[in-house]
Amino acid sequence: MPLKRETRSAIDRWLMSHQAPDAKQLGQATAQTTGDNDRVMTQIRGLQNLAFTTQRFSDLEESIWGRMGRDTKKTSIWWQPIQPAQGAPGEMGHLLLDALHGIRNHLDSRHDPGEERVRARIYAARLWIRRFVASYLYHRNL
Repeated sequence: MPLKRETRSAIDRWLMSHQAPDAKQLGQATAQTTGDNDRVMTQIRGLQNLAFTTQRFSDLEESIWGRMGRDTKKTSIWWQPIQPAQGAPGEMGHLLLDALHGIRNHLDSRHDPGEERVRARIYAARLWIRRFVASYLYHRNL
């Protein structure tokens, strides 16, 4: 069953507000920090593909945690230090996880438990990741 129109509209408005994690800013900071690195682009596009193929919000979080744990800090893009224009600096993986946790916490406080909340989480994560990837690709190719 698809997500209700009112729920989608509320999520869209929240993601555009200043209370939501800033996908565009994180995408820009990631592009400026990592430069023109094809390996980074492949990993970020892989995250976007996962977001649009999975049905579970937790799969996104587990994927990032798994990639951070599998790779060493010297070779992994997920441990790359990122300095956003606003907010605290951190590793790329942790900043993405913080954004996903922010989305989860906001939706959990607004929706009743059940199927609607589960669909709302993945819908919001897909939109947020789409904005993050678009910002990253745009600023990477400037």
